[in-house]
Amino acid sequence: MVVICEPATKAASFPSIVAAVTLAYSDARRILRAMTMLVIFAGLIGLAIKVAEDLFPRRVWGGPLGSALSLALGAVESFCLTPIMIAFHRFIILDEVAPGYVVDPGRPGFMEFFGWLVALSILAAIQTPVVLITVIVLSVRLIILFSGACGKCPRGECAQCTG
Repeated sequence: MVVICEPATKAASFPSIVAAVTLAYSDARRILRAMTMLVIFAGLIGLAIKVAEDLFPRRVWGGPLGSALSLALGAVESFCLTPIMIAFHRFIILDEVAPGYVVDPGRPGFMEFFGWLVALSILAAIQTPVVLITVIVLSVRLIILFSGACGKCPRGECAQCTG
């Protein structure tokens, strides 16, 4: 069953910029308090990727191998961050605290989330103004998709999954 909700007025459907930013920072604070270790893991993953980039000399990055290497490191980073991003989204949407860092590609929504992260990484690697604007617009629009991909519940146990 599909339920479509139409806002009564356009002004009522969009929060103000200040309210949206305030809500985003309060969610970030809640995530930091509830899942401190996952936040630390995310930082360590980012640091590990930067260290891996520094292991290769600059001439490698400028050559033909550089693009493939950059794509591979981006895919590894996206794969490692996917469980964390899903946990953060599920916490914001469902108030569900992740018990720890678990990479489970078989979990509903994992591969969708990972695929979109890789797609955005590939687009972001092409550094032209038109592509960067496209990435920003797609990222903003895909926030809803990311929320839907990570909000999939196993066995349809939550109200959002049952219609």
